Amino acid sequence: MSPAPHPNPLPASGERVGPAKREGEGQTGSGAKEGRRYPERPIVGVLAVVLRGDRALVVRRANPPLSGRWGFPGGVLELGETVAQGAMRELFEETGVKAEAAGPLTVIDTIDRDREGRVRYHYTLVAVIGHWLSGEGVPGDDADEVAWLSRAEITDRNLPTAPALLPLIDNPVFILKRELQWIPIFGWLTIKGRMVPVDRGGGAQALAAMIARARIELADDRQLIIFPEGTRRPAGAEPRYKFGVAHLYAAGGVPCVPIALNSGLFWPRRSLRRFPGTVVAEILDPIPPGLDKETFFARLQNDIETATARLIAEGRAQMGSDGTALD
Repeated sequence: MSPAPHPNPLPASGERVGPAKREGEGQTGSGAKEGRRYPERPIVGVLAVVLRGDRALVVRRANPPLSGRWGFPGGVLELGETVAQGAMRELFEETGVKAEAAGPLTVIDTIDRDREGRVRYHYTLVAVIGHWLSGEGVPGDDADEVAWLSRAEITDRNLPTAPALLPLIDNPVFILKRELQWIPIFGWLTIKGRMVPVDRGGGAQALAAMIARARIELADDRQLIIFPEGTRRPAGAEPRYKFGVAHLYAAGGVPCVPIALNSGLFWPRRSLRRFPGTVVAEILDPIPPGLDKETFFARLQNDIETATARLIAEGRAQMGSDGTALD
């Protein structure tokens, strides 16, 4: 196949095209989509991941739960169709683009809660790779805008994104304690992968070295991953965040995406025991760059701890109902 023409990287809007909607599709507040609010079980959805060069086809969603956010085209899987068929159908309905399904890429859970903590939406999304065949992309069903964007363009413009879009974390770098690099094989691989080691007893000099390395990796279009407490803590323990994460945020000048976890319930620190249960990682709203260090630090801790407390409470309830108890 001949190379595809270079797409316009700017979001494009225009006349909506594509096949006519079936009755009940594209409705909000009533009809088919109203039944997806407060579901009794997760709803299976599909995403179409179509690339041309270093750019991916993305849409700005028109309807809840992620209205206004950019993500891959997709929707709910229909009865009787495979995930490949569903992803390519949704791709065409939303953008007018045709592609050939090449197979599944990953599976992602998208969970949205109301102010009382009840699950308002829960989608289990199967991402499918598609090879571009035809079409430049114009907004159709459930899309306000369509664009071909690179990861750098998305992050540089600080576009609001759906969680599924930022497994754009395709070249991560972990900030870790230097002792981990002394472990045979594992430690050698962290060195080869250019992870950033930190001497936790090194004071201001170690902080300066970490920030210098982090800037180098950010300039190479990598994504930094850091545990802001600097070590594993027991589930539900009083938080002890290190202010170094605020220095890193200020020096990096990029958005910070907080993530809440409940893994400490099922994988305790300093123990070889593992407990059955479901580990949940909840991706929270990004914190934009440009805040002062104190404001950022307070917001980061509040956002993560509020969500983590809820996840831990839900996990403890699950463990109790399963008859599993923590020591």
